[in-house]
Amino acid sequence: MTLTFDCDVKALWCLCPIRIPSEGYGLAAKRAMEAGVDAVEIHMAHGYLVSTFLSPRTNKRLDEFGGSFENRMRFSRLIIEEVKKMTEGKIAVLARINSCDEVPG
Repeated sequence: MTLTFDCDVKALWCLCPIRIPSEGYGLAAKRAMEAGVDAVEIHMAHGYLVSTFLSPRTNKRLDEFGGSFENRMRFSRLIIEEVKKMTEGKIAVLARINSCDEVPG
């Protein structure tokens, strides 16, 4: 099956507000805390959404979320800051990251 789109999907993603997904991580962590967990782990590896921002192999963005290492870390930092804000520092926040992407940078 082949999917076709009448628009440029990459252009749409660039227009998507990055804060919306980061807020979702924060709200999910808050619900987990309210359910009684003492830690949450943010999966930032293995080709999932956040890892595509971290890696120069997959992040070809030309905005403030692409290019330099600092820019590529921006989305993950927004997520962690949102999780910490929503959980008020009451639970541990862990992050799972790749150790190697086979790409310099």
